[in-house]
Amino acid sequence: MRTVTAGFLAAGLIVGLWTVVGRCAEGIYETKVEPGGEDKFKSAQYRIWIPPSARIIRGVIVHQHGCGRNGISIPYDIHWRALAEKWDCALLGTHYQTNTSCRDWSDPENGSAEAFMAALTTFAGKSGHQELAEVPWVLWGHSGGAAWVMGMIRDYPERIAAAFARSHPWGEDFAEAPGVPILFSMGLRESEGQFAGIWKATNAVFAKMRRNGGCVGLAVDPESSHDCRHSRLLAIPFFDACMARRFGKDGLRPVDESKGWLCDANTFEIAPASRYSGDKRSAGWLPDEATARKWREFVKTGWVTDSTAPQTAPGDLKAAALSSTSVELGWTARADLESGIKTFYYYRDGERIGRYEGPVDPHHNPQGGFQKGNYGDEPNPESLYQSPEKWDRPVMKFTDTNLKGGTTYIYQISTVNWSDLESPKSAPIRVTTPKP
Repeated sequence: MRTVTAGFLAAGLIVGLWTVVGRCAEGIYETKVEPGGEDKFKSAQYRIWIPPSARIIRGVIVHQHGCGRNGISIPYDIHWRALAEKWDCALLGTHYQTNTSCRDWSDPENGSAEAFMAALTTFAGKSGHQELAEVPWVLWGHSGGAAWVMGMIRDYPERIAAAFARSHPWGEDFAEAPGVPILFSMGLRESEGQFAGIWKATNAVFAKMRRNGGCVGLAVDPESSHDCRHSRLLAIPFFDACMARRFGKDGLRPVDESKGWLCDANTFEIAPASRYSGDKRSAGWLPDEATARKWREFVKTGWVTDSTAPQTAPGDLKAAALSSTSVELGWTARADLESGIKTFYYYRDGERIGRYEGPVDPHHNPQGGFQKGNYGDEPNPESLYQSPEKWDRPVMKFTDTNLKGGTTYIYQISTVNWSDLESPKSAPIRVTTPKP
């Protein structure tokens, strides 16, 4: 019999198997599922974020890490949170460990599917959102995680609203994906060397599923190998479009292949399915025109340009004089759904005096950039986030120095997305440094 332990991320009071610190840190819960008798994985850990604004959860966005990686920090990624919040979805990260092979968990039939659903049942009970155990899933996966996603489509197609499979590594025989929109993605540099098998497997599965009428597309990043790089700039709008089509009042709406757009990976032609001039069964399928245009830019450049600035200014700006020559600023911000957050500009007395890109770590984020694509598309390690009782958001804090004592300053902050477009400035705040 499988064992489940769970807890709120907060601190102090022990209630049975649950460790609780006051209240839940803005909707963050975690649980660990121990393997049962036939399960092959060594351990399975899950963490979920539930948007505080959501009265009823409509789906679960699952961000499944690859072999040997750890995606447990995904619920703190405010770019993915922006998608989850828009659609009243929970955001789930995982950490699977194995005794032998990655397939110990990346094949759902080895126990990881049942463990995943057991975790959702636990989260449903402890969060008060009983619907978590029943709502549809939106599945993202990288490498071994992409294999897990495809295995879940094979076994539970009726539960899945949409899927994004980055660098699917194995060539299992998927004849079709009944009702499930899928976007495969891989790097052009995977076509040679150690990842050539992934290139072959992904192309083969895509081609077969299209021949059988599957609503599937293929996006090749010309600048990457087996890493995820900037693929979230395509994955998030793909999911956004699919959820708009599929989420209904009474469950998932069916997908009409004829109402999508088709795309040619060689000529970059895009057109409505009804007017596509080429071989429709060899062309990729996408949900709408906006996604098709983003696809075309991505497969040409490895990037998706955002044409709209962030609409929401940073909030909750606070300023405190630390000394006669320094002031500490703190704020909150929402991510731009299209392209996340690249940096923040800060202003003193109406003049822009600098930028803040978040903690700089020589191994994970050497050049700054508040939300930057990386190998596995995970957030920076938790060591770069606030203390455990405040894990609900990344650090948004900066100290302004070399000021004059006994002087009043007015500060504002703005958000800048990855297309270098700036949000409105925050409401100003006034602070006076003490006299020396």
